[in-house]
Amino acid sequence: MNMNKIINITPGLLPIPPNGWGAVEKIIWEYHQNFLSLGADSQIEYLDYIKYTPGDVVHIHIADLALLAQERRLPYYFTCHDHHAFLYGKESECFKRNLRAIQGSIKSFVPAKYLVDYFNVPNLYYLSHGVNSEIFKFVNKNFVDHKLLCVANNGFLHNKSEDRKGFGLAIQVAKFLNLPITIAGPINNKKFFDENNFDYDKLNILYDLSEGDLVRLYQDHTIFLHPSLLEAGHPNLTLLEAMSCGLPVVGTYEENSQLPGLFKVERSFNSLRLGLETVISNYNSYKEKALLTSKEKSWASISKQLINHYHFSVNMKDELEAIYNFTKIKNTTRSEKNKIFSEIKNSHKNPNIIKIGFYPSPRVEITGSLNKKYRVKFIEDSTKKIRHEGIINTNMWINCSLKRFCDWKIEVEDLENGITENYKLDLKNKKIKIINESPALGDLIAWMPYVDEFRKIHDCEIYFYTNNKSVFSDFYPEINFKDYSDSFEEDYYAVYSLGFFSGEKHLFYTKELKDLNLQELACNILGLQYKEIKPKIFKKEWAKKKSHKKYVCIATQSTSQCKYWNNPNGWQKTVDYLNNLGYEVVCIDRHSIFGAGRWMNKIPDNCIDKTGALLIEDRIKDLLGCEFFIGLSSGLSWLAWACDKPVIMISGFTKPENEFETPYRIINEKVCNGCWNDKEFNFDSSDWLWCPRNKNFECSKEISFEMVKEKIDEAIKSLT
Repeated sequence: MNMNKIINITPGLLPIPPNGWGAVEKIIWEYHQNFLSLGADSQIEYLDYIKYTPGDVVHIHIADLALLAQERRLPYYFTCHDHHAFLYGKESECFKRNLRAIQGSIKSFVPAKYLVDYFNVPNLYYLSHGVNSEIFKFVNKNFVDHKLLCVANNGFLHNKSEDRKGFGLAIQVAKFLNLPITIAGPINNKKFFDENNFDYDKLNILYDLSEGDLVRLYQDHTIFLHPSLLEAGHPNLTLLEAMSCGLPVVGTYEENSQLPGLFKVERSFNSLRLGLETVISNYNSYKEKALLTSKEKSWASISKQLINHYHFSVNMKDELEAIYNFTKIKNTTRSEKNKIFSEIKNSHKNPNIIKIGFYPSPRVEITGSLNKKYRVKFIEDSTKKIRHEGIINTNMWINCSLKRFCDWKIEVEDLENGITENYKLDLKNKKIKIINESPALGDLIAWMPYVDEFRKIHDCEIYFYTNNKSVFSDFYPEINFKDYSDSFEEDYYAVYSLGFFSGEKHLFYTKELKDLNLQELACNILGLQYKEIKPKIFKKEWAKKKSHKKYVCIATQSTSQCKYWNNPNGWQKTVDYLNNLGYEVVCIDRHSIFGAGRWMNKIPDNCIDKTGALLIEDRIKDLLGCEFFIGLSSGLSWLAWACDKPVIMISGFTKPENEFETPYRIINEKVCNGCWNDKEFNFDSSDWLWCPRNKNFECSKEISFEMVKEKIDEAIKSLT
């Protein structure tokens, strides 16, 4: 490979490769090794001792060293590894130092996508971490029981005892499921454990392992837990190391991204537990996805991507010819000579290339060898509003942060010659990617029809990344259903995400998020006019033959106590009433007992217990044979509605317009209600007893059995 030197600047605190816990040092070492294998002249040096030649690449990994390079007028590339820049906020000195380091670089990189938008600097790019699968190897073992593992450097710079990595939550879930758990990391983790006494006999804590011991630790466990609060890298190093050793991951991950082999959860006991149970139930599938991800994110691949970002010295032939011709020019001013010199140089170069993409934010990137300035405008054509504009140079990019569908018109004006080129979004016959960002069954059922509507309206080719794709694939043959583990490197013209994006709601929705019902949310993101549409979800032959005994399906469990029917005798009276009318009652919840602490909710007596993690197709068959369904504001209610069954829905924490239309919706509006749709409150999934007005769940406690009985009688009458 013909190139100048690549010099990675050591932070100077630990040796490279590190003999202990040193993530930045490990990254530098992996780059160095892979650059050498690619034939590059790679070096690792202290900033004070480098021998720089114009055209060399200097790569710095610490903000203060980058600022020192600025003072010395040394051109450099920079990677920001510091999560504290986000933690402390944009007014902090930490953020400002990293921002100046990025702004002063040729190009900068962050290993988490959310940091690109956070810093919002044109020369900043996302570059993932990698993994060395030659060291972190998968060893196929037959495990009798699952063994959980956390590997992390806990805490923050200002307080090493804070539980940034979620050790306490991981231990809590492991204890609940009676699974052994190991937590490994540097010795400063001891500060956390000294302040927190975890009484669990299956907990093993390890400090300062060698790399060989760490590899063996990965290989001796089955699932990696990572309920982290904040990361500068998505994925981070330990997560990829675990995957490379064949461990699926259950953990938090940045909002709009997926990682095959990782089950993304919220940082809460219930979410982590549900994720862990899901991975255990589908272990081999998640393991294979994890191994595939680790192969795709090898350090060799990441190092090649980085080299493609570097600018090395150019061939000097054209510049020497220009200088020779320039000497013939007489009687010109210095500025005229510079202009002529520029024209001579540029006459040997190809035109710049304008690249337009929608991923989902519209983005313009201009590449080439002609040094020019461009004014770029992002215009919402239907309203004629300029949503964003700015000026960029060649080999820079600019984007508008809006992530919902817009009928974009983009103007790119060459400020040197005044020529403007216009681009309009046209999806016809284009490959479009839509990602379902929610694991919830009800959300998928609600949103599926609008993915198809989007396809019809724009006459485009849809690739829909979602869970539970088998439920819909037969009914929507024109849509290409994809697993999250499928390649994300397809050449898509546009990408849209469906989900609850409370932190960036103004970027995804034209209305307030809490003013949108579940189906309207998808319409708002995809730019569709809202009308209620049921998805196609079942085949008539799935319906069971009518037996001599009629039955009713119920679902009493949910994922937070506020979502339950908290009348202590309500469900039992309902079941007894239906039994007295001659109906069998079939409970199709996933769990017969569910909740947290003393709030463990049990299904009612005298019903047929058909709880368990069954396939959705089996739940559909149960519903198709029933007379009607009684449930909460939950996924099974959406499923029953999609199966064309009368749905008696009991919910006080949501307003009736939040869900689908049903004549059997029950709410007591004489008491506190509708906190879910109240803009004053944000739902806290980590708090099982979330009740923001502290009314002790009166919204559903005050829904009486008589109110439900009235709707049952109406539903029965409608069936006769």
